[in-house]
Amino acid sequence: MTTTNIAEHTVPDHVPEELVRDFNHYQPLQPVEQLFKYFSDTQKNNPDVFYSHNNGGYWVVTRTVLVREILTNPEDFSSYPASIPAHGGRPPERKLAPIELDPPIHKPFRSILAPLFKPAVMTAMEPRIREKAIELIEGFIKNGSCELVEEFAAPLPTTIFLEIMGYPLEMREQFLVWNHSLFRGESWEEKKEAGVKIHTWVLGYVTKRKAEPPRDDLLSLLINAEIEGKKIDDDMLMDACYLLFIAGLDTVIQAMSFAINYLAQHPEQRQKLKDDPSLIKSAVEEMLRVHSFVNPNRRLTRDLEFHGVKMKEGDMVLCSTAMVSLDPQYVEDFDVVRLDRKPNMHGALGAGPHTCIGAPLARREIRIALEEFLRLIPDFELTAPGLASGGGVMGMHELNLKW
Repeated sequence: MTTTNIAEHTVPDHVPEELVRDFNHYQPLQPVEQLFKYFSDTQKNNPDVFYSHNNGGYWVVTRTVLVREILTNPEDFSSYPASIPAHGGRPPERKLAPIELDPPIHKPFRSILAPLFKPAVMTAMEPRIREKAIELIEGFIKNGSCELVEEFAAPLPTTIFLEIMGYPLEMREQFLVWNHSLFRGESWEEKKEAGVKIHTWVLGYVTKRKAEPPRDDLLSLLINAEIEGKKIDDDMLMDACYLLFIAGLDTVIQAMSFAINYLAQHPEQRQKLKDDPSLIKSAVEEMLRVHSFVNPNRRLTRDLEFHGVKMKEGDMVLCSTAMVSLDPQYVEDFDVVRLDRKPNMHGALGAGPHTCIGAPLARREIRIALEEFLRLIPDFELTAPGLASGGGVMGMHELNLKW
């Protein structure tokens, strides 16, 4: 990987030398366990707040209570820009709605999407998700092996996403290629190119659909959506479609992959789920906790002192969910995997006004994927260590299994 150490930064004068560390959340490809150990060790061995000189320079907050304080305070910590460095993977130099909009501006737009994730809607989708999961597994089960990311974890949520949006199903393989380049590309040039390609395709398809009669899909809903009696403008429509692409695909792919990677290595835990499938629902939450893989960030809107650390307007702050979910000050026995852990107050899905709106769908897709995989392939193991890399969304590149 060449995305590590992206342009080291001259440390600003207001940053004390003793708080500077050589931390980089853009970790290169490595075994999954090693990747999460890097974040856990960083938390154990550093102050609650420190400064990384990599990727343009940014503060890193390592404690759950502090991360939640930041994510729930948009007045001082803006969600714009939504990446470190800024805009690494998308062409437009403008705010991406609604993820880069702060309250109260983002609320009306978020309210358009919220009804899509009501329990009744999610329940109605379960048969199709299950049908697709079974179809995919039956496509490789006789082989006695699979590369899980490419053959199952990626095509399952991608197919469901295409159907929900009303995009052509024949675009699935191309979407997977773009998604991989956007999040796992080996250079910022590759990531940016993928972002441009996604944006260009979506723009062309949305333009085409706007000239056609409405359909029963999410794209038609967005095209005809209104805020305060007015249809959303073309820029906001494009932002929504682009955001749904990047949020609706990669996160579920990674959650499934990390969970099955763990179960492949822990047959005793796998047996618990086989003996009592009702545990799978709580197991999903524990897998999300142990493998919290999103690294959101915020930008200071003013100079302030944050728990004894002086920060300046424009400073970037990383709020790693991996550190939140592995925080020994917040999670009892944080290093023990308890498939029945309750309550499970992990940070995988964020906090505050930008808490993941698609969480109900993600949880169901992951749960159904585990239910069907364990039912149809009850015993499986790794043929090689699962490999993953860091970033704004950390993720697995490949996971080879046999049974």
